[in-house]
Amino acid sequence: MEVTVTHLIRWFVAMVLLAVTPMAVAQQRQAAPRIGYVYPAGGRQGTTFEILIGGQAVEGATDVHLSGTGIRAVILQTVKPLTQGQFAALRDQFKELQDRKWAALGGGGSSSAAATKPASKPATQPVWTAADDAKLAELRIKLANPPVRNPNLAIGENVTVRVTVNADAEPGDRELRVITPGGRTNPLVFVVGQLPEFCKKEFKARVLPSDMNITLPVVVNGQIKPGETDRYRFKAIKGQKVVAVASARALIPYLADAVPGWFQATLAIYDGKGKEMAYGDDYRFNPDPVLY
Repeated sequence: MEVTVTHLIRWFVAMVLLAVTPMAVAQQRQAAPRIGYVYPAGGRQGTTFEILIGGQAVEGATDVHLSGTGIRAVILQTVKPLTQGQFAALRDQFKELQDRKWAALGGGGSSSAAATKPASKPATQPVWTAADDAKLAELRIKLANPPVRNPNLAIGENVTVRVTVNADAEPGDRELRVITPGGRTNPLVFVVGQLPEFCKKEFKARVLPSDMNITLPVVVNGQIKPGETDRYRFKAIKGQKVVAVASARALIPYLADAVPGWFQATLAIYDGKGKEMAYGDDYRFNPDPVLY
């Protein structure tokens, strides 16, 4: 009888381990922090600027590690997109606060119903505090960014970082990683440069951007979104030699959410009348284009 009980216990423990192990492995896979992009992917010596890092499982990031010396990074905030349920709950909370504020200021009852019928005076007058006002403002900011219908989970979470590059920081490529409670992320390239840098402006959906004026020499930081083309205008004179170099796959070799996954950038130069003067989609054995 003792042997039978022991075997039963061992069998039960084994079955529990078999059931728990896949769940633990799945949780570990889901919790693995990763980053998909850094924008801008570098900065000039002697400047301070902000960068945006997109990834997953980076909520609660505590630090950003940059290889080498001469660079300081401070996390300003981390943002995780709201789910539909979270958004609905915040919206209900926002309405409750609005109604309480209306009642506290003498409106009495719901602010939405006050216009249609007189509100009865509550037995106890609600109190509205500065903390309530701050909470209402915080909710208003959160509700200004509703959930995306089809979010890209690989880059859905954002980390905003202030970066300071010393004037004597060695130029060239560095490795950037985000430190989170779940561990370090994969590395991405961060470039310390010596030229002036330009970041394109963000444009609202369905609004075509106008040409953006730049002055050579310059490093232009941009992001290519689905169906998007970036256009930059600069002045040139007859006989001037111009070199345009794209760093695309050199920064992010593989896009996990794209098909086929390898990003192939192209460059084209047009004259003032819109006639194509040069075009390139690679440079010898380098998949990133270079024009001369």
